[in-house]
Amino acid sequence: PTHMFLALSMVSFSITERVAYIWNAGMEDIFVFDAQNGELKKRVASFHPPLGISVTLLNEIKPEVVPLGLHDRIILYSDGIVEARNRAGDFFGEERLIEASRQGFKDGDVQGHIIAALEVFCEDLPQDDDVSLVDINCDVGLYDDYVASKSVDIEMDLAEQAPLLGNSSNQWIWQMSLIAKKLAQVNPIPLIMNQLQEIEGPGEHWHSLYTVLTELYVNALDHGVLKLSSAMKNSPEGFAQYFEEKERRLENISNDDFVKIRLHHQLLENGGLLSISIIDSGAGFEYSPWIEDDESAGSNVVTNQFSGRGIKLVRQICRDLVYLENGSVVKATFVWSK
Repeated sequence: PTHMFLALSMVSFSITERVAYIWNAGMEDIFVFDAQNGELKKRVASFHPPLGISVTLLNEIKPEVVPLGLHDRIILYSDGIVEARNRAGDFFGEERLIEASRQGFKDGDVQGHIIAALEVFCEDLPQDDDVSLVDINCDVGLYDDYVASKSVDIEMDLAEQAPLLGNSSNQWIWQMSLIAKKLAQVNPIPLIMNQLQEIEGPGEHWHSLYTVLTELYVNALDHGVLKLSSAMKNSPEGFAQYFEEKERRLENISNDDFVKIRLHHQLLENGGLLSISIIDSGAGFEYSPWIEDDESAGSNVVTNQFSGRGIKLVRQICRDLVYLENGSVVKATFVWSK
């Protein structure tokens, strides 16, 4: 209708990269808090017009990249909260919302505190507008624990499995090469996961594999093909610059650049063994700090909280992980059970 428009906020998370991609088209500011100390770390204001005004809007989407800390929370809300009035005609406003959020972080009930504060402020006045509220816990450690709990931690007796492994009817190979501009246009991981589940069926273990494939592919693309340095991610500001530079390099990618992915699946008695190989056209990258044992990795592993954790997570999930050719080739083995 001509007298109405659609406003929208979108938040997409990359667990392995530890960032949120936030896009705001006509909604109230989105708040990113450090819930441990109550600091309002970031406001993401509306920087796109509401949907429906521009026919080319979807071609102009450039989300804001926000690095996430271990205790971060993201609060999204509709104007029905901040524009709610009391009997004196005053607005509830952002400051009351922020303070109620901070109290909620302390007590573990953010939504409860905000709604209670809103009801006290408005007393028994009827509600003027819809009230929408979303509180997102960005504690990526929770995801790490979940993935680790789902990973298969068993010692395979390959001698007993030999009859199965040697039978070609119980094996399959899937491979894909992305070259030049297709590296900027195609995310191969959803394609791989769809194909794999078509062949082997659904299962919770594929969540762990998704993490493995995403991390290995992103490293091949970012650090191998695009030659981006993890040192850029030493700060939240540098993290944002990292993604801006990534977009710039993808736009100028060479026709000789490529990433090749090969999967070899072998059936086991109660599951399967997936051998993963990824090769890229780059000269490699410095992977050794994240491959070494924690005791011998030195201070490099802990000085940069925004990089390297993905490789460490892959090591936890996979039976083995090996980088070759200075990092331009990676091989991993993922074992799953029914």
